[in-house]
Amino acid sequence: MLNANHAALRDSFATQQYNFIFVEIELGLTFCQAARTTGRKEVKQQNIKNAKTALATALKTITRGNISDQEAGILKPHMDRLKAEIADLDGGPSRHGNRQ
Repeated sequence: MLNANHAALRDSFATQQYNFIFVEIELGLTFCQAARTTGRKEVKQQNIKNAKTALATALKTITRGNISDQEAGILKPHMDRLKAEIADLDGGPSRHGNRQ
């Protein structure tokens, strides 16, 4: 019984991590959109910084988490899109580069 409960909790935790990573990526993309639409330079820079923080959090969670290869494959195109958006807004390659 304990092993079954432990496995269920582990699976639930892995699902929560996957969902958290996905939300962080979406949050980063939202900050990128906000950076694109503002006319104020300081607000744009803060939104870019926030997008980078969301990316860094997602990357850290992926490397420390229990994400399956299949889940990582699903997340990769979204992560790549966020990296590209940040690089485009920042005028060059993202500081986070190819880390994953």
